[in-house]
Amino acid sequence: MNTIVNKKLYHDFEVIDKYSAGIELLGHEVKSIRAGKINITGSRIIIGGGELFLVGADIHPYQENNVTASTKMRRIIYDKLRTRKLLMSKKEIGKLFKTLENKSLALYPLSIYDAHGIIKVDVALCKKLNKHDKREVIKSRDLNRKE
Repeated sequence: MNTIVNKKLYHDFEVIDKYSAGIELLGHEVKSIRAGKINITGSRIIIGGGELFLVGADIHPYQENNVTASTKMRRIIYDKLRTRKLLMSKKEIGKLFKTLENKSLALYPLSIYDAHGIIKVDVALCKKLNKHDKREVIKSRDLNRKE
C-alpha cells in the first residue's frame, strides 16, 4: 500500500507538529484503504469526550455488492462518510487538547499508511496560512527552482 497524503493541507496550513494514531475500521474498509480507495482531502479531526474522531474521510466500499446486505427483516447500508474513532493515548490527547485550547490551531489528517498490517493516521497540528503567507511560500519555491 502506498501512503495516501493530504497534499492540499500543505498549501492551506502550516504544519506545526505531527502525531501518529491508529484508526478503528471495519474489515472491508481496511481492504479498501489498502487498495487506495480513500479521500482525506477536506476531512478534519475533532476531540469529543476525551477521544479523537476523524470526520469527513471518504472511504469507498471495497466491493459494492458486499456492503448492501439484505436479510429478512433489516437492510444494512454502508455510510462511506461516517465518523471514525482514532486511537491515541490519553496523555497525548490531553496534550493536544491543552494546545488547541490556548491557540487558534486545528487538527487535520496528514496521511494514512499501513504500518506492519495496522492502518495508521498521521495527525497534523496546523495553523491556517494567510493569503500573503501563501504568496511568500510560492515565491521562495520559484526562487529555489531557478537556482
